[in-house]
Amino acid sequence: MSNHGQVAKMVGDEVLFVTDQPGGAAAIALRLTSPDRDSKGLPASRVGMAAGRVLTRFGGVYGPVVNLAARLTSLARPGTALVDAELAAALRPGGRYRLQHRRPAAVRGYHHLRSWALRPRE
Repeated sequence: MSNHGQVAKMVGDEVLFVTDQPGGAAAIALRLTSPDRDSKGLPASRVGMAAGRVLTRFGGVYGPVVNLAARLTSLARPGTALVDAELAAALRPGGRYRLQHRRPAAVRGYHHLRSWALRPRE
């Protein structure tokens, strides 16, 4: 995977990827949710991303950040990438991306989950 990302796990049609660069994560997410995927016969993807420390063991990735990313993915609409507050803050400098705040949502383990929709700067 380019942009310094690495596939950590695949289950069915879900992919968990990790990267240590916020900009690389954003680039991957925007490619996965690109509107031109339909013209290539690819389904619309949903992406949820969170920044923070994870525990890596035997090729797996674990921790609250992984759970948060999964909850964001469940909230994302097809063709949308959602990010948590920490990743949104890391992506703001430089202005390469547009971050649109969404209403807080209640999902398992998070009663007031804040998220931002990630879009390319036009």
